[in-house]
Amino acid sequence: MGEKCLLERFGAPRELMVSMGDHAGYALEKCAAQGAKNIYLFAHASKGAKVAAGLFNTHCRFGDARLETLAACAGAAGAAKEQIREILSLPLAEEAVTLLRKWKLNGAFDLAAERAHWRCSLLLGGKVPLGVALLSLEGEVVGSFPKIGEEVQSWEKLPSSA
Repeated sequence: MGEKCLLERFGAPRELMVSMGDHAGYALEKCAAQGAKNIYLFAHASKGAKVAAGLFNTHCRFGDARLETLAACAGAAGAAKEQIREILSLPLAEEAVTLLRKWKLNGAFDLAAERAHWRCSLLLGGKVPLGVALLSLEGEVVGSFPKIGEEVQSWEKLPSSA
């Protein structure tokens, strides 16, 4: 999903991409160890929510905090108590993505991306500037940190921070 977005929207060269599967932490550490100058984590919002919760092995048997993380971010973005409860009652994180967008609580995605950025920075010891983008199932950027504006059309212009 992230690969498609990077290729189509930002024109990133495939040879600069690393697929992480369920092993976000391992992939990040390997990129840093091999001298990456910048790292951009592009992931579906539900996988990004797991990273935001500190789950770097995102396979379901290692934990799941997707809905709780998205609900907390929604609350911080202004969601009503009933909306938070509705998110927590959902069977799928993608349904939360749909609801948050419907409720115009897109700031929840930026908060989740900021939290994932913080977790990744801790993991890497702040040594590599990085950026995080959360995607919908359609591959649209729904949240990011540092913020990726609509004017950014090239992978070379993606913002990052340590």
